[in-house]
Amino acid sequence: MWKKISAAISILCTVVYVFAVVLAVSKMVSAAAEHRIIFEQEFAKLQDMVRGADVLGFTGADIENEIRASVLRSLTLDAAIVTPSGGAAFAVEKPGERVIVPHYNNTGYSFDTKWKWYRPPYTAQITAAGRTTLEINALTGYIDKERLGDILRETLLVVLLSVMAAFLVLMLDVIIFTKNTEHEEKRPPRESRKSVVDEEVEELREISAEEPMGIYLGLIQKLQKELTVADEKKTDIVLLCVEWTKNGFANTNTPLAKQIAEEAAAFFRSDRISAFKRGETGIFIVLPDVAFKRGLKAAREFHGRILDNTAFKTTITSVYVGLTSRAGREIDPKRLILEAEKAVEKAKEDAAQPIVAFKADPSKYKNYLKNKSFS
Repeated sequence: MWKKISAAISILCTVVYVFAVVLAVSKMVSAAAEHRIIFEQEFAKLQDMVRGADVLGFTGADIENEIRASVLRSLTLDAAIVTPSGGAAFAVEKPGERVIVPHYNNTGYSFDTKWKWYRPPYTAQITAAGRTTLEINALTGYIDKERLGDILRETLLVVLLSVMAAFLVLMLDVIIFTKNTEHEEKRPPRESRKSVVDEEVEELREISAEEPMGIYLGLIQKLQKELTVADEKKTDIVLLCVEWTKNGFANTNTPLAKQIAEEAAAFFRSDRISAFKRGETGIFIVLPDVAFKRGLKAAREFHGRILDNTAFKTTITSVYVGLTSRAGREIDPKRLILEAEKAVEKAKEDAAQPIVAFKADPSKYKNYLKNKSFS
């Protein structure tokens, strides 16, 4: 249930984030269009003011003062350069803009908008009495800076809230996952794992009578040696039986058994790891000094590694793992092999449980040995 809730909240946060960004872009585009319209209106009024001043007979100083005043009180005009015909040019810019630079020969001014966010300058020539009297170049930005700041603050607030919500969900997800994992590990194996097969003594006794073990001679010898060491050191030993289904259309130069054995050696990183071929579609892996729980966890990770490996995706369609361990028992190699094979057979019965562990009960096994000695 929590997984569904966390997924829904995560999706909602993502939707809010995307919506906030799209809305911010839309507002910026709209604000830029409004800024351009207002600038064009104010630039037209500036031209009308200059024409009116010339008609009224204002002097050059009067016109210059009027232009300066118009730029400084304008909403969108950031700077202007005015060049009278036959006279000295003058320039005006709002405080802090710094976009006008004088020419070195003192013949005029120009705009320096490199690395600055301004529209190309607008130019107008004011004609009076049949002659050109003034050329006005005006500069404006793409958007009102205060409006841009408001939009960014609003967007940042929404994005920050959605990110915080996603972070909280992630933290809760981690906490709940950790608690569930700890709870899972504390539960008894019989109740906690569907992937554990309990020891069935009679069934194994029947299988033992039927299975020829000569083909596993090398494996039996290796297990006998490691079981002796484990008995002396009071340690455990894990045996994995890995089986796979081949893609009938795939051809490989290297046998799959060898490839998967090499992958196991790279994954488990143990000097004492051993792998033995089991027919054309399987191998046994011997893991000395490895406890049952650790071996089961490693088996799950190894199973995922095989399926995720691009080298095997075209050659293998499915992988099954059966697992058993010494578990403190005085057990012989044949019995260990049979338990691992029984576990992998169980794994093949249910695709949803491709990893099955044979969990032995030491007390039941002792009773089995006792009954066996009397039979």
